[in-house]
Amino acid sequence: GNVDWAVVEAAEITSDGRIYLSTSIGASPTFLNCAEKVIIELNRYHSVRLSEMADVTLLPKPPHRSPIPIYDPLNKIGFPYAMVDPSKIVAVIDNNEPDGMAPLNEPDEVSRKIAHQVVDFLLEEQRAGRIPPEFLPLQAGVGNIANAVMSCLGDDPDIPAFMMYTEVFQDALIDLMEQGKLVGASTTSLTVSDDNLQRIYNNMDFFTPRIVLRPQELSNNPGVIRRLGVIALNTCLEFDLNGHANSTHVCGTDLVNGIGGSGDFMRNSYLSIFMSPSSVKDGRISTIVPMVT
Repeated sequence: GNVDWAVVEAAEITSDGRIYLSTSIGASPTFLNCAEKVIIELNRYHSVRLSEMADVTLLPKPPHRSPIPIYDPLNKIGFPYAMVDPSKIVAVIDNNEPDGMAPLNEPDEVSRKIAHQVVDFLLEEQRAGRIPPEFLPLQAGVGNIANAVMSCLGDDPDIPAFMMYTEVFQDALIDLMEQGKLVGASTTSLTVSDDNLQRIYNNMDFFTPRIVLRPQELSNNPGVIRRLGVIALNTCLEFDLNGHANSTHVCGTDLVNGIGGSGDFMRNSYLSIFMSPSSVKDGRISTIVPMVT
């Protein structure tokens, strides 16, 4: 159906309708394409050099689609900007504020134990020949457990330097990239704390060749995820005895963080791993249940 309004944040705009998006590409190119009227928030806090990371394209409608030519996480196939008909823009709002992302907690004992189990499993799979010596691209969800797992992967000398093909780029990945453990990352947004975003902006010569920002329909595309052989690492709310994992709903009705991209990666990855402590709320709630809600 029709979209009446779109409000889109940009680092820079031009009179001919080029929108240089900020830290999140997400679905903004689609919103700009579909909306009747557009408000642009021109946020001067963000570096205009984010366009050097951007890779924006809109896929044609079926059945007129061709295979997406992404054969490596750092391949680019589009443009550094999104486009909009300038006549749709009814307002430009000036702003100068950071994203306001709070830093994640330091890994606790439970998160570290989960992380070490995941790392041990991946090393066993590699020794068995089911993961190639050069490793495979990783995807990791947002949160303290995923952050801890990525830190442990970086600390383990037996894990080779690796790439990521993921939906979000979070705090732990900055250290891994500066250490040379994370070689490159494709993502749809920089979901990092304000201090870490400033670290990126202060060293754009280093980060821009190593990070690609894409629309969600590319970052979460099933065909690309399968082709690259992504290893997916996501957290969930509960597991049941029939092998189901629930990563989105509490008691079957209340959404946690909305429906994210974990399903896209879970169904299409070469290996899909869901992680959770066995209990939460100081042991009052079990995450292992007879049947997920």
